Amino acid sequence: MARRGVVPPVTNPAARSALEALAAAPSFELLERVFEACRAGMLVADVTGSTPGVEPTVRTILSTDGRVVLPLFTSAAELRAAVPKAQRGTLQAVAMSGEKALRLALADESVVAVQFDPASIGQVVVREHIERTLAAGDLDDRSD
Repeated sequence: MARRGVVPPVTNPAARSALEALAAAPSFELLERVFEACRAGMLVADVTGSTPGVEPTVRTILSTDGRVVLPLFTSAAELRAAVPKAQRGTLQAVAMSGEKALRLALADESVVAVQFDPASIGQVVVREHIERTLAAGDLDDRSD
């Protein structure tokens, strides 16, 4: 359960490394490495404003053209960096498998992309790549 001001001590260095490689030299091969690293580890989602005792609501952001994007974080530190210092005391987060986090993007039809670590690398992966990966069975159909 997400508590205010508490961010799970999660880090996924493999996903972060794969995202950095993808940002430096975009390719489908490196994108697959991102998905593999996500599957092997955990990601963090911002659920600030969720009511305790109720299924948390994952926060989304709007792209510059007004479309809905799901921010996901490779570590608790990356989430904290994305939130102004004055608001960190009310921050709420959940840690989940990378696969479950990617499936969140597909659960809401308005989400057009995932943005990893928006405060630093800000790597965007569009929905169609996530759909293709999940449909191909590249990520198991497990849930936490």
